Amino acid sequence: MVAMIDYTKAPYPSTVYVVNRSDNGTLQRMDFADDTIIATIDSGIVYLYNDKLGYRINARTGASEGRRYLETTAVISSWSADGTVRSRPHLTMNGIAYNCFVNRETGEIVEI
Repeated sequence: MVAMIDYTKAPYPSTVYVVNRSDNGTLQRMDFADDTIIATIDSGIVYLYNDKLGYRINARTGASEGRRYLETTAVISSWSADGTVRSRPHLTMNGIAYNCFVNRETGEIVEI
């Protein structure tokens, strides 16, 4: 994966490319309004987040693996100025996405 960010225009629009390792060809391109990007690859799936919404992308083909989704559990870490890191594993959060409320306790989705 490659992320390109335009730091000349706030809020710093970005473009993320999923790249084929064997030929450096672009498998998928996604444009975002800001530079808030989190990504990882696990078992052939790219998990890409921007503004709390997640995307699953097949790392071999670039095909989308379903609709966008909202992550309601997370491992959150914070860095202090002195370089120390503190983890807050598995926080569970309520969320609102696509005009729906996601209940952190039950996982129930209610249209609002």
